[in-house]
Amino acid sequence: MENKKLWAISNYVRKEAFLIGNLESAGSNKERILQKLEKNNRYMNTQNIAVNVVSAIYIIGAVVIPSMVFNEANNAISLGADLSWVFFLSSMFLSLFFFMQFALMVVFQMFFSMGVLSEECYNWLQTFPLSREDIQKIIFFSLFRGIRWVFLTGLIVLPLSVAIFTKSVLLTILALGISSLNIFFSFAALVGVGIRLKKMFEFKGQESKAQTFVRIGMFVGYMVLIMAIVLGIQFLIPRIGEILNSSPAFATEFLNQYLPVIPFPFSGAYLLSALSLEYSIPQTMIGTLTVGLILYVYFAYKLFNNTKKKLFQVMSGKETDDTPVSFPLIT
Repeated sequence: MENKKLWAISNYVRKEAFLIGNLESAGSNKERILQKLEKNNRYMNTQNIAVNVVSAIYIIGAVVIPSMVFNEANNAISLGADLSWVFFLSSMFLSLFFFMQFALMVVFQMFFSMGVLSEECYNWLQTFPLSREDIQKIIFFSLFRGIRWVFLTGLIVLPLSVAIFTKSVLLTILALGISSLNIFFSFAALVGVGIRLKKMFEFKGQESKAQTFVRIGMFVGYMVLIMAIVLGIQFLIPRIGEILNSSPAFATEFLNQYLPVIPFPFSGAYLLSALSLEYSIPQTMIGTLTVGLILYVYFAYKLFNNTKKKLFQVMSGKETDDTPVSFPLIT
């Protein structure tokens, strides 16, 4: 079947997935959601748009962090601030931004991801002459439809910020590459979380403690993220310049040399910070930074491929080995 038709079909799967995810996350409040849906058949679609818009707004708001870092770090150095201290802090701020991107995608979209993996989304597809490849495309199209605004916003905002504040083509391309790695890593992690949730919630009936714990954890995650971003915008961002100009609170040479070996979120942040500040990288750090970036590319690629494979195995009901599997709806 043509991709255009599969893309159109995936929109209905996305709506089913969002409904299933919301019902599972609601727990004992499922009836209330169903009542709202009876009164307004566009209720779920409105909720889906709202989740994506709010997530995108938070990511755009969070990008103020790297924007301020690029602007204030160079000002601090020109005023005589300790270069190693400024380099360390700017790398930490960028790492914080990368982690917030990751957390926003996973926490805000994890129940939708579980919904896409639910067989209930696909029962009605038995009426279509779909191949295994068509089903695979529909799954990915549905996932992308549900998170596309968060995905695209997370991909674009950092390179755009770098381009505006540094006016460097090289740094902009580098920021785009790092953003791409972060987004695909987050996407793979999101699918992995969805698979875990599917296993946990697939047994209908009595509510388990694990299911209740996950719902509470999701709600707490929402609140923590929202509060962290709001408090960061109110208290942290206005003080970035002051923090960068402050006297070193501790020696940072050791941390600057060995933190970059951690692939996420430090390796990309350290590389971007070093180039934007024209920091003279010590030989030891060149080695750890190179190792960290290679490991990040490798792990992101490996995780994405393994997640894709696991995704189709879960949808096939077989998760044991490399034996070819067939989608249960295909006859």
